[in-house]
Amino acid sequence: MSIKDLETRIEALSIEIERQKEVLNQLQRSKTAAQRELNTLRDPIAHLPLEISSEIFLQCLPPYAGPTPDDAPMLLLNICSAWTTVALSTPALWAYIHIDRPCAKILQIWLQRARGYPLSVNFDIIGELSKEVAIAGQYSKQLKHLQIFAGKLHLDAFISLGPFPSLETLMIGSLEDGSYEVTVTIPQIIGLLTLAPNLEHLAFHCVETFRLDHDGEERTDGVETIFPNLLGLKIGDSDEDLLRYISLPNLTTLLLPLEISLLDFPSF
Repeated sequence: MSIKDLETRIEALSIEIERQKEVLNQLQRSKTAAQRELNTLRDPIAHLPLEISSEIFLQCLPPYAGPTPDDAPMLLLNICSAWTTVALSTPALWAYIHIDRPCAKILQIWLQRARGYPLSVNFDIIGELSKEVAIAGQYSKQLKHLQIFAGKLHLDAFISLGPFPSLETLMIGSLEDGSYEVTVTIPQIIGLLTLAPNLEHLAFHCVETFRLDHDGEERTDGVETIFPNLLGLKIGDSDEDLLRYISLPNLTTLLLPLEISLLDFPSF
């Protein structure tokens, strides 16, 4: 063969090789699709009513569900299309989230998947979490349990997201004992209680409480406000004047600093 003939043959073989590669790729795609279909037919979850498969998935949730790919519910999205459909059709799977690092975009998607389900949201983040709190505030009417432990927190910004008609439990605190990076005022506490009329348990951990607002002005009129639904109250290093501004007739659990005088307890 001449050089030209060999070059022509090599070019033809190259074209045929590429064609055969495409044939192999197509066969591989067909095999994968058939395997998925077979897996779906064999998968018992795919044949169960949604309410049963959803309950099975709910039993897979860890105590502190978070946006990690190795735990439910995120893990359930990576098994097969049938499992993904069940997971995304089960709002209760996404009704709880524990956040220990900034992840505003993930939080938004997560809470959207919960649709109208009551929400439990826990934040444990060092530093600023204004974006995350703002996203949670978009679902203020669905929040049932909320825990915020942070290095810094602007409570007024959170209060502005209210009202919180479904909120039953609220915990706010500093991440490290003795740091007191989070401070609240009595007017803020009263504001929170007013915006969350169904709140049953309120706790501040490692938080300083002041009678006056941050600008040094009095924000309460001295009139005692009644909050009949609050059952539990825990205040960190609190100004005892708090007891003069609120009345909690149905309170069953109370934790206050030892420095508070016994003379203030009749306020309840």
